Amino acid sequence: MNGLIQFVKKTISRALGWFVRDQIVFNREMVAALEAAIEALNDHNRILVSAASQTSEQFGYVRDELAGECVS
Repeated sequence: MNGLIQFVKKTISRALGWFVRDQIVFNREMVAALEAAIEALNDHNRILVSAASQTSEQFGYVRDELAGECVS
């Protein structure tokens, strides 16, 4: 009786292994794709922060120049 139960359990386990294998592969690939997207967005945010700081420095220079001309 125990051998029969073990056979049924092994059969079910193998069947489920084949059934969910594609889902496991899909989940791994999906996680990798999401991590790549997050990294790309982080890089984009770093670039935007850098561009904003450079722009504010340039506008600060222009503002100072204009303020100097208005005072004269």
